[in-house]
Amino acid sequence: MARTRKQSDDITEVAGSIRRSVARLVRRLRLERADEALSLSKLSILGILYRKGPVTATDLATREHIRPQSLTRLLAFLEERGFVSRQPDEADRRRLLITITAEGKKALSADVRRKEAWLARAIEQALSPDERELLFHVSRLLDRLTAEGST
Repeated sequence: MARTRKQSDDITEVAGSIRRSVARLVRRLRLERADEALSLSKLSILGILYRKGPVTATDLATREHIRPQSLTRLLAFLEERGFVSRQPDEADRRRLLITITAEGKKALSADVRRKEAWLARAIEQALSPDERELLFHVSRLLDRLTAEGST
């Protein structure tokens, strides 16, 4: 069924509203970082390593859409703090695999716990039980919208 101009305008308005709300939420969650020295880029790298396991620097740069030179600085910081380590790839000894360490997992976990604790308090204080249930369903819809490979 073809959409009318009004329906297209409504969808555009919904998209803009969601984008603004998510952007405000992300900015607010940034304030809750457990370690101020861990930028979003550094936390993102730790998150990838935690979820995907050991990867090469090239893979990380591609996933994060950053230049290898920028990644080199980020990895140097994370390695200096003991959050990541590099080991030769067993399949190809010329390549180095970057792995999150126990300390890196601890730092990532502390960051997640702090952000989720703030968000849980905010939800509890600002929303009714029915609104909380609705928000849960909205989070599932947002997951579907942002699923890997979606267009």
